[in-house]
Amino acid sequence: MSLLSLLTSVMDTSTVVLFVAVFVLSFWWLLSTRRPPGLPPGPGLRLPILGHVHLLNPDLRKTFAEWRKVYGDVFSFYQGRQLVVVFSGYETIREALVKNADCFAVRPKSYWADVCYKNMGISGASGVQNKEQRIISLEILGKLGMGKNWLQVHIREEITDLLKAIESYKGQETDLSNLIHVSFSNNICGILFGERFAYDDPMFLAWLKAIEENLYYAFQIEAMRFLPGLEHIPTDPFRWHKTLEQYKFIEDTMLKPRIQAHIEAYNKGDDYTDFIGGYIQEIFRQKEKGIHTDGSPYRKVRRVIGTDRAPNMNDRPEMTYVEAFIRETLRFWVNAPLVPHGVAYDTKFKGFFIPQGTLVFPNFESVLHDPAAWGDPENFRPERFIGPDGKLVKPDEFVPFALGRRECLGKRLAEMELFLYITSLIQRFKFLPPENGQLPPTETDLGIVVSNRPFKLRAIPRF
Repeated sequence: MSLLSLLTSVMDTSTVVLFVAVFVLSFWWLLSTRRPPGLPPGPGLRLPILGHVHLLNPDLRKTFAEWRKVYGDVFSFYQGRQLVVVFSGYETIREALVKNADCFAVRPKSYWADVCYKNMGISGASGVQNKEQRIISLEILGKLGMGKNWLQVHIREEITDLLKAIESYKGQETDLSNLIHVSFSNNICGILFGERFAYDDPMFLAWLKAIEENLYYAFQIEAMRFLPGLEHIPTDPFRWHKTLEQYKFIEDTMLKPRIQAHIEAYNKGDDYTDFIGGYIQEIFRQKEKGIHTDGSPYRKVRRVIGTDRAPNMNDRPEMTYVEAFIRETLRFWVNAPLVPHGVAYDTKFKGFFIPQGTLVFPNFESVLHDPAAWGDPENFRPERFIGPDGKLVKPDEFVPFALGRRECLGKRLAEMELFLYITSLIQRFKFLPPENGQLPPTETDLGIVVSNRPFKLRAIPRF
């Protein structure tokens, strides 16, 4: 065979092999990226392994708002191989979480939660276990005085310390975020552990910083579930090892010692005075049974309360504008817009097939910022919650604490805190921007919860 014939033969063989390889890869691409029939609509270009990750804005709220305009109130996409469905609009979310709660009120498996606490506890439980956890938790909180004077007294004591701390700045411009963060966290710690911490306690500040960072990077970490093996990438770009380290720090230095102290108190026969104590008592009880299981808010505050006493919850019915101000704040600032849900079993919803194991995001920002419900959602306008008769109104679309079986367990605490803190702060101080007039940034950062960017202000005593 001549050299030319040999080269021609080799080239023909290479061409055939190349053609077959391209055909096989193309066929594999189509099979691995096609959208199964019956699923909700969504973006078309899906990459192998990555899915639609390349199309997502780091701030998912922006992506979901744009896709809702194109695909409607129920759409889907893929994060890696994980099917994700997003529900938008009040009627759609209510139908899913209230009318179809058995299917959609479950928590999805979380890579982070599975490694740290085996997807257990109040936040991770689903089905019967979640129902039992909520009932027990509400019973304990009820016995402690949740919604009653006991809790109000504790919050007002904490507010007194906060006001003194703010006064110490003497009207100088400062960032009050840490003070307020510590103050609110002390309320939680008082309920959980029966303990509060000083505003400058270095260990408590370290705990709060670690918790805040872990919440912020939670969405990043969940990429481990969609794309296994990412935790082995050098330099820890997804902050998996850093987050796990911080979780262990919180667990070992804050949680375990206090839980152990409560167990010892229970063994001594001491009655409980906080949530952890009540929870431990319930654990042992079940084990014994063999169970497993118009004007400014300040003018309104001054008119109703004056300056001679601190606000209390009995003032609430008379302070319509302050209540409207708080509701508008909760509507405008959607604190937890995308808390993930799961799908308990294959189901048909709104004419679409949604398989078991799908990750679901009810998009509460789509409700609280919906022009169809609020007219001008981009404007901060407390008057929208006051009716023609001057009384408070509460539209169905006002759902800042979610809906159905997964409604926020701390709703009552949050409402009490917001009322007492806001009325106390605006009673005592006038809040102004720094001398240079720089207003707080409007941009926010999305993690499990939404956080604001740092800013400074001046708190000028009123009296």
